[in-house]
Amino acid sequence: MHPNVIPPLAKEIPSADPDTWRIYYPTAAQKARHAQQHGFSVSPYLHPSLHWMEVPYTFAHARPGAKVVIVLRDPIKRLYSHWKWELFLSGKKRTERLPFLTTFDAYVDKSLDMHGHGIMFTASGASGLIHSIYWKSVQNWIERFGTNNVIVLNIDDYFSDQNAFMRKTYEFVGLPPIEIPAATSRTNENPIQAPPPSGDTIAKLQEFFLPYNDKLWQIIEDRFDW
Repeated sequence: MHPNVIPPLAKEIPSADPDTWRIYYPTAAQKARHAQQHGFSVSPYLHPSLHWMEVPYTFAHARPGAKVVIVLRDPIKRLYSHWKWELFLSGKKRTERLPFLTTFDAYVDKSLDMHGHGIMFTASGASGLIHSIYWKSVQNWIERFGTNNVIVLNIDDYFSDQNAFMRKTYEFVGLPPIEIPAATSRTNENPIQAPPPSGDTIAKLQEFFLPYNDKLWQIIEDRFDW
């Protein structure tokens, strides 16, 4: 929505090679025309690449001074959402054959049991538990771009006040602030409805994630309400 931003043609570019990104971005002439109209123009790289180890290396080679915005979600909420996508992608028949998928409690117990000892099942291609541990990947991005070029934000802040969240983002990346209208609909939402996590499962996950979150707080010198 920002007038100084030209988004890429694809929401998520499925490659770690910046040379292959060119086709998704405006030409120099298109950017110049946009800049004439709006003062200046920028085009972001938008992708859930936190754990894609190759990307910060190749990205830093192409744009060493880039501003990097990392938005994180409470790892327990993220894992719950991840489990629902595993259900959605697995389908009813496959899920019925895999008892550890049928409930979130069973999924968490199996994930914790497999952690450090084997590879947990995934239909999405990503490990739910591993992808909910952030500290090392955040550290990797900071090492590539520098502390002053990386900001780590909590998505809960966006949902509580999206304009305050975006103003902080605009200031960091060098964009003038604008007000954005409140969202009236949701997109890309998993249609599966499931019971919320049980108290016992939340307690298990809080204990599991505690040391990893503590490492994250030390790296970003901040603490989220997780």
